[in-house]
Amino acid sequence: MQSLSSNRIIKKYWVIENSNNEYDRLTKPMISDGCVEIMILEGNKISMKINEEEQTYLPGLYVAGQLNGMTELRLYPSTKIHFLKLYPWVNPILTNFYLVDITNRCIPLIELNKSLDKKIKRYNPSTEISKIIEVVIELLEYQSSTNANLNIILESCRKILRDEQDFQIIKKEILQDFNISAKTLENKFKRHIGLTPKQFSMTIRMRKVVEELIYNRTSESLTTIAHKNGFFDQSHFIRSFRALLGAAPTQLALDSYFIPNSDEHFRFYTI
Repeated sequence: MQSLSSNRIIKKYWVIENSNNEYDRLTKPMISDGCVEIMILEGNKISMKINEEEQTYLPGLYVAGQLNGMTELRLYPSTKIHFLKLYPWVNPILTNFYLVDITNRCIPLIELNKSLDKKIKRYNPSTEISKIIEVVIELLEYQSSTNANLNIILESCRKILRDEQDFQIIKKEILQDFNISAKTLENKFKRHIGLTPKQFSMTIRMRKVVEELIYNRTSESLTTIAHKNGFFDQSHFIRSFRALLGAAPTQLALDSYFIPNSDEHFRFYTI
């Protein structure tokens, strides 16, 4: 059974707070990067608007599920949120809960992992976040050694995260490598990732395209960037882009979105 090194548990720690305003503040729209997050909410409350549906969350520990659309966060005064973004292959270790059931919403951590919930609650996230990160890594690393679903999710995610790969080729490789059916693969992804393999692949590739456009990582053309991330049909790429972000790539005002750089390991935002 393959174990995970500690730096393959938490992809990023980020914080967003509304501490200096008398009124609630709304973030710009965000899109998914394929990660489930442990969310620690302090202070007042937040509301999360996803695909026109709004949900309210009070202070506590949560797991934020996958997104299949854009989301905005409304932070009420004196509110602070800590996010521990987990690599997608960590999900089977975090919980055996059917994660597709929390797509586009959050659920209390205690319902998914009572042991981790209990350990995190010993610490103050604003002053002892390093302890919390240490606890998360230690517990999930320990549990990885006995998890029966880790290998297939880990290796499948690694294949999907490759650049310049058509999803159908990746899917065929996965089915052959693990001698499983397409239905079994889809069921495992819905349980342990929260999306189907195809949806997860689309999320990862689209996020990479958007980040390249925002952060000007290259001087490559849009067509080249799309091809590099597995979009070989231009019309399909444009339709997918419009469905996610509401506009064609050439019409998009990228500064109107809140899309942190996935390569960063830490970021603090005040709104």
